[in-house]
Amino acid sequence: MKSEATVFVRELSVQPIAELYNVSDGKAVGTYVEHAFKNWLALRYSYEHGNSANGLDLPSINTDIKVTSIARPQSSSPFKSAWQEIGGMGYNLMVFVYEKKNNPRNHTSILDFRNAIFIDRSRTADYRLTKNIREVALDEEMSDEVKADEIEAILMNKQLPVDDATRRNWAEQLVHEPPEQGAITVSNALQWRLAYNWAIELAAKRTYRDTVVDLA
Repeated sequence: MKSEATVFVRELSVQPIAELYNVSDGKAVGTYVEHAFKNWLALRYSYEHGNSANGLDLPSINTDIKVTSIARPQSSSPFKSAWQEIGGMGYNLMVFVYEKKNNPRNHTSILDFRNAIFIDRSRTADYRLTKNIREVALDEEMSDEVKADEIEAILMNKQLPVDDATRRNWAEQLVHEPPEQGAITVSNALQWRLAYNWAIELAAKRTYRDTVVDLA
């Protein structure tokens, strides 16, 4: 999929698209790109199809497709558990970041793909939350009890929707099992709001090699 995403964005970036001329609805653009990429893959591979209504876009490779404007690179994702903010979404993300340009001369639009970020499931937790937890959990000078207290305070500060007992249990678990460093910003809401600024920056720096990669 990664190699196909690279070719896909290069080809679509130079293709005039009449259907998207003067369209300002990000969902319409997202649906167009999502369908175009899935059709691109279907012409080349056999795979299990999914859709945004019933689950992952590419369930056979445990991957969801996200399409977002460079002006505000973020999207929503279904809320399953508060633990996702710490342990990740549970699936990979293929994030297409575009800049849309209208051409009034021929009434078409061009989608200039600025990034095509593949984020491995291991990196889909909140960047700052996991960073703070890891700093405490990996501190060799603190006792386990102090670490648990500190991590519990971090979780409380984050206002994760869990009860006191669950929060304490998580804190004690994270002392011995710190999370992987996340690469996105995850905000609490009825749905998760995922922002990709960190992923774009980390991919540019190649911080995590194969787990946060810009394929564009």
